[in-house]
Amino acid sequence: MIPLSDIGACLVTRGDVDMHKILDSIEEMGIDEVVVWNNAVRPFNAKVFGRYLAILETRKPVIFIQDDDCIVTCLDELRAFYEPGKVVANMVTEHRRGEPPMLGWGALFARDLPWRAFEWWCQAGYPIDDLFIGYPETIFTALTPCVRLNIGSHQEPGSTGHVDLPWAHTPSRSHRQPDHHRDFALVLERARAVAAEHPYVAPERRPTVCEIYMAELDARLAMIDRDRARASARHVAAGRRG
Repeated sequence: MIPLSDIGACLVTRGDVDMHKILDSIEEMGIDEVVVWNNAVRPFNAKVFGRYLAILETRKPVIFIQDDDCIVTCLDELRAFYEPGKVVANMVTEHRRGEPPMLGWGALFARDLPWRAFEWWCQAGYPIDDLFIGYPETIFTALTPCVRLNIGSHQEPGSTGHVDLPWAHTPSRSHRQPDHHRDFALVLERARAVAAEHPYVAPERRPTVCEIYMAELDARLAMIDRDRARASARHVAAGRRG
């Protein structure tokens, strides 16, 4: 079983929920490194992709992730089935049969594993756009071998390896948005086509998906700084004329 000392937790949130119970539960599980990517206070809204950017701020070789609306109770099972080249995820087989697992109810994977999938996606010609940053896990799991745990049943509350928090099914949740199922299905269809039609080619040293994303972020922030500086200069000039 993989030791707890090798695991770092990466969480993403929009900043509209109380994370204390989740952070306490992760500490109680024995994970001593946690990075929260809070899109409300970070300089750019990375949506779900924020949890992958959070990996860059960890030091651990294995990453634990979960959503910000549940308490995960199956870390020991995830650790027992962990394999370096695979994603192990807590998602019972009766839920969305035949699809790659969702990762919000607890998952473990090697820290470098997602970037191979994202690189593969980009090699096939798809951009880093709103679909990419909104559904990175669909891409990741469709293009990566997965171990899908079958813990309990959604028909038996408390038996599934996670416990929903009160806001898990509120109207603001992403899975309750009008376009969610359409966009999810579109990304999954594209990812499956990538796997079938575009063999992965290990790149020579060139910018990674994350480096490309961060370069775009830097460019956007620089543009904002320039606009603010120009606006300030115009304000000062107007004051002098007045």
